[in-house]
Amino acid sequence: MTLSDLNMAKFFKQGLLDMIGPGVDFLFANESEAFQMAETQDLNEAIAHLKTLAKGFANYPWTQRVFDF
Repeated sequence: MTLSDLNMAKFFKQGLLDMIGPGVDFLFANESEAFQMAETQDLNEAIAHLKTLAKGFANYPWTQRVFDF
């Protein structure tokens, strides 16, 4: 799944969380989308939050970082 756009995380966060449900296998997000979903500006906190939503995720532009847990 991809968070797709900052405004999706900003205005439709609950809908995204409903779709994610108990978790997805892989989540794509850029830093601003990750910060918005986690409601933080701290990258480590955002990563910790995304780890609760997905088994793995890629932070882009173009997967500078890939996290697999």
